[in-house]
Amino acid sequence: MKINIVDIFCMVDDFSKLFDQTIKEKSIEKDGKKRRNRKSRMSDGEVMTILILFHLSRYRDLKAFYLQYITH
Repeated sequence: MKINIVDIFCMVDDFSKLFDQTIKEKSIEKDGKKRRNRKSRMSDGEVMTILILFHLSRYRDLKAFYLQYITH
């Protein structure tokens, strides 16, 4: 099965942006306290794409998958 990583990433990234926007619109602030909202190094779409590729792969260990497939 041929997997087009770019297509998967585009779909996941579009979903992630829409989901984040919807959550911000629908969420209710509690107690007016400031919340930590630090930007991560990877976007949510990138993380979800890696997890989708892991589940579609033959790997059983996420660390091994990341070290052998993603970092090379």
